Amino acid sequence: MMGGMISPSKNVMLTSFFTWALIGMKRCMQATYLRLFIGCRNIIRIELVKGFMQDPIVLDIETVPGTQEQLKTYKEIKCERCEHNPATHPKQKKDYCVECDEQAALRWHTSQTICITVKPVDMDVACFCDRSEVKVLEGAYEYLNDIKPSKWIGFNIKDFDLVHLKMRGMVNDIPFINILPVGRYDKKLFDIYDVLVEGKWNKQQSATLEMFAAMLGFKHLLYGSGRDVPGWFEKGEMDEIRKHNIGDVLATEQLYLRICDAETRYMSRGGKIDEDEVFVL
Repeated sequence: MMGGMISPSKNVMLTSFFTWALIGMKRCMQATYLRLFIGCRNIIRIELVKGFMQDPIVLDIETVPGTQEQLKTYKEIKCERCEHNPATHPKQKKDYCVECDEQAALRWHTSQTICITVKPVDMDVACFCDRSEVKVLEGAYEYLNDIKPSKWIGFNIKDFDLVHLKMRGMVNDIPFINILPVGRYDKKLFDIYDVLVEGKWNKQQSATLEMFAAMLGFKHLLYGSGRDVPGWFEKGEMDEIRKHNIGDVLATEQLYLRICDAETRYMSRGGKIDEDEVFVL
């Protein structure tokens, strides 16, 4: 079963059930065949639910700095205990407070969600993009809750996207926490960044999605940069944000497929490197 569609063999079986039920009802055997009809309907419902759960999805989100009230609330708690607070550590040479403000969009406490793109692998993209965080979160939640993904795929999804969705969902009373993978080691979670470079601690081998896309030959799928998002948002250019977010999801999907197809690609060459297939920078 693929993409929520019932397989041909099961479809024949279900069609037969319907046929028997209708024949039975014409012969006045209503009680027996009504039960058969209801059972058939329940089978369809179960099969459709199973079918939707077969689809792994690729997920990416875009965020921008939140309101001044959010930042104020955050600093009231954070600054008091911060090791870099100039009020308690006056001899510091670096202004960490400016850096803290600049990173507001990367923290769930001080940001807002403006775009979420979801793509079941090898299927159409669903993009939820709006200036209203609530609309974006509600749209994405309802979609994800309906399709019930079997696997959640993303680039740095463990440390950013999923935590952000859970917590911004909590703030806005949208229960992402009930449908998202539980913890970093949930078997339904596939963080490509973590799989390839084993976490941010490995700084020497670390790479951005743009770097992976360039090295593997599909950089053309990307649109703009994450650094452009706040500027687009201020100008009301939501279509630009949408194109950027979708581009990131398409590139992430290609990276995932390259991982899944690695052995197949190797075996298709008979285990030997074909110089014509090597991507040249």
